[in-house]
Amino acid sequence: GGAWPSGVRDAHGVCRPRPEPNAATPPSGSSRTGARGRDGLWHPGRVLALIRYSVPAGRTEEFLAQAHDIVDTLAGQPGYVRGRVVRSVDEPELWALVSEWEGAGFYRRALGAARMVMYPLMSLMLNEPSAFEDAERP
Repeated sequence: GGAWPSGVRDAHGVCRPRPEPNAATPPSGSSRTGARGRDGLWHPGRVLALIRYSVPAGRTEEFLAQAHDIVDTLAGQPGYVRGRVVRSVDEPELWALVSEWEGAGFYRRALGAARMVMYPLMSLMLNEPSAFEDAERP
């Protein structure tokens, strides 16, 4: 759970992101959007990432500086489309880092690249799933 991707350990015990699925069709029962690429393999559609934080009033300024550093780091990663820092209208201590990615694999790899800049805010992060795919209308 949480914002960190689940991974697989390689022969040296290093945890690596799970590879993007590359099937000829979308996974069975999936509502995933995407397209068949030139390589003939299925490529999932865009992913919305939402990492929420509970920020005490006294830490807002510090949080904002660090959160914008995270967005800047993510923006330099492959597959990044856009991102921003937002605040709840109804609960001023609830903040979110919202970003859009070309696919889940890009997002998961970007989290690994941004791990050090994200670390200072880990204690404020809500432990919940953070990657969302588009759902087609039934």
